[in-house]
Amino acid sequence: MALRVRKQIKNGLVMMAVGVLAGTGTFIALKYHDIKHEPSVKEVLEEAKEKAEEAIETPIDEMVTEVVTIRQETLEELFKPASELVTYKYYYTAAADMEKFKELFGYKIPGTTERTVFTYDGTVSAGIDLSKLSYDSIDNEKKTIVITLPAPEIFSHELDTGSFSYYDVTSSLFTAITPEELTDKLDELKLKETAKLYRDDDFFDSVSENAENVLRELLTMNSDTADFTVTFNTTAPDLPIEATPGTVVDGNIAMPSPASAYQSYTYSELAGILREMGFTNIADPEPVKDLYAGLLIKDGQVESFTINGMADFSAGQIFPADAPIVIRYHTFVEQTWTLPPVLQQGE
Repeated sequence: MALRVRKQIKNGLVMMAVGVLAGTGTFIALKYHDIKHEPSVKEVLEEAKEKAEEAIETPIDEMVTEVVTIRQETLEELFKPASELVTYKYYYTAAADMEKFKELFGYKIPGTTERTVFTYDGTVSAGIDLSKLSYDSIDNEKKTIVITLPAPEIFSHELDTGSFSYYDVTSSLFTAITPEELTDKLDELKLKETAKLYRDDDFFDSVSENAENVLRELLTMNSDTADFTVTFNTTAPDLPIEATPGTVVDGNIAMPSPASAYQSYTYSELAGILREMGFTNIADPEPVKDLYAGLLIKDGQVESFTINGMADFSAGQIFPADAPIVIRYHTFVEQTWTLPPVLQQGE
């Protein structure tokens, strides 16, 4: 068909040239578009295919975009590398003192006291455990995610031993603070600082807020979740028993001080303190009748006491609230006065 059209055009041009050369004055106008041509269905389809392929630079198969569905497993895999996410570090400097001395009848023996005052630096690292995240809602159509954060935790609490500075040091030839005693003292100081932080709402609010910012950034950086709107719910921090000395938690009590700190109390004073802590099983007192004058040791002063059979416990030691408590205290010797024989005869 195309060959026939070309032939007709050629013949027309030849005829035009012949007419002009012959001078007959006859001009035969032949235009291409005046030649009617009805294409077949096959030709139309082939032409449409050729034009489509020319217009589309990328093959159609490569232009299909995969629809990604966000599931809980998707988010867990995204957050997995972070694991325990530390979002807040608290730096502090504190001062403390430590004293040790020998006693006689409950009183310090002069010249046996070893004492020091020192300062130190500490670092507390806190954050959230990402394995405990709760995925409340994932809506792929609305592109929204709702996540509940677990309670913030303190992951570590370190004292910088290189930062220790000592002041007002008093030494004694008769008394020395042992490394074990120093370790116990430092553990007690960490416990008290940790307890203070667990009572500081602003501290844990900052931990949760920073965690939200980090997780939101991770979601934004990921192409599959970049256009999702995420909402976070928070959980109040748990108060671990070791961080709440003297407070009842789930029927347990953590001692705020070591056993040696209670020796200077009287029976009634100590019993009152223990009851205020929450202890409920204080046995009848066991008096130790060894006082004659009560000059060096006062009447009723604690001689020893045990909790659940333990007499030497450290600060932070945990006991059940109903643990049996036995308190022994000093009191006067019972004396029976009788008249001398001479006076008895004169009766």
